[in-house]
Amino acid sequence: HHGSVVTCTPTTKIKKIFDTRDKLQDIIRNKDKYQSHKIGSELIDFLEKIKHSVDLNKVGITGSFLVDAHLENSDIDLVCFGKNTYYQMQLAFKNHTYQYKGQYAEIIYKRRMTHMDAMNFDMLILQEGRKLQGLTKKKKVHINCQPLREPNDDIFLKLSLIDVGYVECIAEVTNDSEGIFAPAVYGIKVLDVIDSLFSGDKLFREKLKVFISYIGGYSNSFRNGDRIYIKGELLLVTNKVTNETFYGIEMTPWHSSSFHKANLLSINKKNK
Repeated sequence: HHGSVVTCTPTTKIKKIFDTRDKLQDIIRNKDKYQSHKIGSELIDFLEKIKHSVDLNKVGITGSFLVDAHLENSDIDLVCFGKNTYYQMQLAFKNHTYQYKGQYAEIIYKRRMTHMDAMNFDMLILQEGRKLQGLTKKKKVHINCQPLREPNDDIFLKLSLIDVGYVECIAEVTNDSEGIFAPAVYGIKVLDVIDSLFSGDKLFREKLKVFISYIGGYSNSFRNGDRIYIKGELLLVTNKVTNETFYGIEMTPWHSSSFHKANLLSINKKNK
């Protein structure tokens, strides 16, 4: 969907659910099948380089490789589960890919501008540089990895979320610990409400405490101390464990009525 609108499929129409980890293990077992393919060979080469430093049992593959529909111009889309595997993959991408900076910065800028609203070039490169992505070192194929929570670590089970409107604001990130995953959850402190049904209410601003993004492009993008511009759906959030009620901002790929976005405005230099 490239950050735009995802069309929903009724569960009755779903015939098969693919497991990303099972598929990656199948690729590893049958690597000769993929070695002769331009992109498949890059995937195998990357896996060989990281197999001793990353727990590949907690890494999966999605995108075209998940259903064996990869082409000569395909990307390599990986996922990893849990924080430990995230840190392992962070080092792997640093050591075994070309990062999107310097001579490669414009590549990721052009790639993102096809489905994101225009934003400052330098801020976008900083924002994108925090993600697990880069170019493979042999054929310069785009490769990325989306961190996911462990299956038994679903923080959304304890939250009730109700859409109540919209909001546009400037906020500071106060807690990025759940922001590396998808869906991303960031603790925020709202500095200024630009537009909302409650824009003149000071108590509303103080009770607007979280930013949730179902759009993968905004996970692992922001750090504590960052100031960001956010435009999205306004949520009434209830913590079912503590019964605390507060507001949140939600960005989803299921709405076409307005353009949801989150742009980095300034950074805490300690957390690049």
